[in-house]
Amino acid sequence: MPEATRGLTVLRGGVAAVADAAGEAERRGFHTVWSPEFYTRSAVVTLCQIAARTSRARVGSSIAYG
Repeated sequence: MPEATRGLTVLRGGVAAVADAAGEAERRGFHTVWSPEFYTRSAVVTLCQIAARTSRARVGSSIAYG
């Protein structure tokens, strides 16, 4: 049976706060980090910052407007 994974979805805060939370989540054993897009926060920019602060966690957007 595959190992269970834990993920985090961050809904509030600015880009830096979300990236900080993602880095801390990875240190605590989370495997994935998700961040949706809001009118005040770009999913692409946020995911780039999350990727810069993590090394193993998979990142994804649950919503990204085109």
